[in-house]
Amino acid sequence: MKLSILIFVLGLATTTAFAQRITKADDGLDKKVLAVDVTGPALLTLEMVQELKLTTEQQQEVMQLNRQRYEQLQESELTDLRTRQLAVQKVHLNNDKALMKILTPEQVQRFLELEGRQNMLHLSELGNE
Repeated sequence: MKLSILIFVLGLATTTAFAQRITKADDGLDKKVLAVDVTGPALLTLEMVQELKLTTEQQQEVMQLNRQRYEQLQESELTDLRTRQLAVQKVHLNNDKALMKILTPEQVQRFLELEGRQNMLHLSELGNE
């Protein structure tokens, strides 16, 4: 019995040791992605362009909107917690309103899917004002 337990424990230890040595096949891709110096609004816009298939005109409008959004979010971080929460909610609501004017209904639906439907509440409030 002791021998069986010892063999089992050694088998687990060996398996975990080998698992740590296994490298992913996309490590090279990860390094390339991390080497790209795109952050903040530019990264968000790039993702939206690719995922939502934005037109050139939409790209420009979305880029400007994302810049404004990031600036407003950074400004809100300088305030106390309660004020920050209200400011962030307002920024997201205003962003949703602006996106509704820029994107097609299909693009809005895809945007909601990408956001994990986190902003669905904000979008449902758009018609109530």
